[in-house]
Amino acid sequence: MILARVLFVFFWFISCFSFAQVKIGENSGVYSYKDVPIEWTMGGTVQMHLNEGLNQLKDGKFLTAIESLTEAIAIDNGLWIAYYYRGVSQKLTANYPEARKDFLRVLQLKENHAESTLELGKLAHLQEVFNEAEKYYLKVSKESNEYAAQALLLLGDLEFNKHNIGAARKHYNNSLKIDQNFTDAYIKLGMLEMIEKKPDAGLRYFNNALAKDSLNQEARYLRSIAYKNDPYKSLTDLNFLVKYNPTQFIFRLYRGIVLSELQEYEKAFSDFQFFLKSNQVSEHRFKGDQTLRDKQIDIQYAGYYLLSTMYALPEESITIVKKTYCLFLLGRFEDGIKQLKGIKNYMRSSLCLFLLGLGYEHSQQHEAALQHYNAALALDNDIQDAHTKRGIYLTNLQKWDLAENDFTEAIRLNSKAVQLYRLRGVARFYLEKYAEAIDDYTIYLAEDSLDTEALKGRSFSYLKARQYFSGAQDYLKCKICISSLLEFLEFINPLLEAGDTTRSLQLLRTFSNKTENPSSILYRVNILIAQGKFAEAEPLIDSTLTRTIIYKDITSGFYTALGVIQVKKGDLDRAVEYFSKAIKEFENARAYRERGNVYLIQKRTSQARKDLKKASEMGDKEAADLLLRTAQKG
Repeated sequence: MILARVLFVFFWFISCFSFAQVKIGENSGVYSYKDVPIEWTMGGTVQMHLNEGLNQLKDGKFLTAIESLTEAIAIDNGLWIAYYYRGVSQKLTANYPEARKDFLRVLQLKENHAESTLELGKLAHLQEVFNEAEKYYLKVSKESNEYAAQALLLLGDLEFNKHNIGAARKHYNNSLKIDQNFTDAYIKLGMLEMIEKKPDAGLRYFNNALAKDSLNQEARYLRSIAYKNDPYKSLTDLNFLVKYNPTQFIFRLYRGIVLSELQEYEKAFSDFQFFLKSNQVSEHRFKGDQTLRDKQIDIQYAGYYLLSTMYALPEESITIVKKTYCLFLLGRFEDGIKQLKGIKNYMRSSLCLFLLGLGYEHSQQHEAALQHYNAALALDNDIQDAHTKRGIYLTNLQKWDLAENDFTEAIRLNSKAVQLYRLRGVARFYLEKYAEAIDDYTIYLAEDSLDTEALKGRSFSYLKARQYFSGAQDYLKCKICISSLLEFLEFINPLLEAGDTTRSLQLLRTFSNKTENPSSILYRVNILIAQGKFAEAEPLIDSTLTRTIIYKDITSGFYTALGVIQVKKGDLDRAVEYFSKAIKEFENARAYRERGNVYLIQKRTSQARKDLKKASEMGDKEAADLLLRTAQKG
């Protein structure tokens, strides 16, 4: 049980909070940079701009640093040090293309500059161009004595990002062979052990790191988590960390967890209170799907509501509520529920009812959770999270109008919580309030433009509102949508019916480029043929047929299209060849009908009737009508 909680806490922290050093795979080293020695021999004005840029960089004023360093470069375009630090500043503003240009310029001016080569690797790493990152890291590891260990560490991070734990461990160990005092490598190895649920093995690495650097906060913090069987040792480390860094809320939060395990709930709650006041909940990251992050946000929001309302309770009830919150943070929801039910007149307290709803929800007792959220809101209609929770439950019950009302109430209480607009957009879609749903999704997507569910929701809201082009554009951005041509044609066909072939072709081109779906290319080809644009259609067919197409019916469709083009050009014999090739590849009604048509033109009536009959039997109405007319003519 203790081990489970230790690992729960470990992953709880590294998945959510902002203590960047703890996040293996987030690569604090990727965002850091190496200071390089400067020879202040340049002219006075250049020196002034360079000095200003460096000071601004150290103060975190990256944009103004870029301006100052650009001023220095404008005077002396051979000043490599200015390019280097401007590249660093560009990286820290996520302007990776410009940063890359600056570091490459340094390498032109100062060949084999290890720091710039390392930075180029980091830029590629940040952009997930892993092969390029590996190339630069390996170059530094082989050519630079000073930064070889750092380069190998970054190679380890790179492998970790690719989920190659064994390769990551190998690189971290190799970095220690170069520098036995490299604490970062010990820490990363320890974290790998923790991720593999081996805290005792992790503990050895953290001890090694602290033997090299007793003030290393990262190692001490992780060691406090690894002390799975000795919470008092964990508490000793945490007390040390809080003493030397009293404003770091993550230390206070975990110390609260440990104190809760030791049943020192008043002290624990004091730490939790500090955390809640220091750290604002990231509500825009709430999805409503009971993910780990959702649960973290739930508990955090409950803490804010608790702090604002608990002092209306009697003193003994406040003590129980604090203990309950500590138990919830440990994931002991059923124990917390028992505590709350021990409070006298708990059914008259909106706080107790709301916490009970939360406890039942996270214990998977959803009917009881909904009942208690209802009861809490009956006493206090201004509990934002209770409205959100009830709205989600009502959404799952498909009670769209009631869900919309709850999300609207939650938005009234916090209009900046953009995730509420996404949730309300779903309800409004099913209520056929398509314009309002589009508005809600648009507000949410302004905050998170890549959310696939929201893009899909807005695309189909546009479809229902007959705004087909806008809907298709959203559909193309939605990664979970884009594999279905039939679905995409729901947007395209109305545009074609309205005569908007130009935009239809543009959208189909984008779809086929994104998916490499030959069906969408065939659809485009047939539109081009209908427009008489054979010069565009033929090379498109040829280039597609050179690729491997696994579905013979699609290949057959392309040969049929080539046959139609030859008919339009008047080359009937060649058209027959293509239609015959299409039928040989995969029998399709259109190929039989089109070939039958050609046979009629060529006065090959018997063969024509045979083809038209075959197409008619396959369900082709045009072929059936043509066959009837042919029979009537005798």
